[in-house]
Amino acid sequence: MSTPAPVNIDQYLAALRKACKGVQPSVRDEFVQEIHSHILDRLEVEGDHNEAVVSRILSTLGDPKVLAKQFTTDVLLQRATRTISPWVILRGLAHWSTAGIAGLLVLVATLFGYGFAIVCFLCLLLKPFIPDHIGLWLSPNTLTLGYWDGHLANSILVGTSLRPPIFCVLGTLGPTNGPIQELVGVWIYAICLVGAGLSLVATRFFAQWMIQRFGLKKVRLIERIISSDRPAAAWLL
Repeated sequence: MSTPAPVNIDQYLAALRKACKGVQPSVRDEFVQEIHSHILDRLEVEGDHNEAVVSRILSTLGDPKVLAKQFTTDVLLQRATRTISPWVILRGLAHWSTAGIAGLLVLVATLFGYGFAIVCFLCLLLKPFIPDHIGLWLSPNTLTLGYWDGHLANSILVGTSLRPPIFCVLGTLGPTNGPIQELVGVWIYAICLVGAGLSLVATRFFAQWMIQRFGLKKVRLIERIISSDRPAAAWLL
């Protein structure tokens, strides 16, 4: 029996290991070892270890960067489902968003949810220092939780703004004219405290449910590789 082509295989595995960024070394090494075992199993089935056979097997696996990207996304999404950290959740969603529109939409919705929580926290922090500029403001056709610059003409409202029928933004909808009315007074503290807490919890549950429903594959990546003869680009998405 001839000897495997270790240079080609080792180069592939080295490139795969290098491309698995953001993954714990132990998890990365286990995955690389599983891929190595799969390659050896395929060589055993082929019964020949010449360079052409090795090249065909590696070609079936596909670009190691693409393979590593999917593996990293799977790992980060798994981690996101078991955490309360917004950063860990957003990191997993950022990787998922590069794979298709579903991940991108979930990322945008999650960013908005966490953004609203940030606005609430900022209102809680700033209200004691600039009480006349922080509140729940009603201007013509716009409701804003956040900051008002104090001008009656061409006034700027910054925060979470809602304009009927469903136009809602984080930031500002631009200058507005007309009467500006503050609606809740000191109740802003309670509203922002409850709003921040509910937004953090609801956003986390939403993101994790969407990941489990649409982001995570029911079959482990290595098992999909073993059961498929198609190139990686055909089954990684």
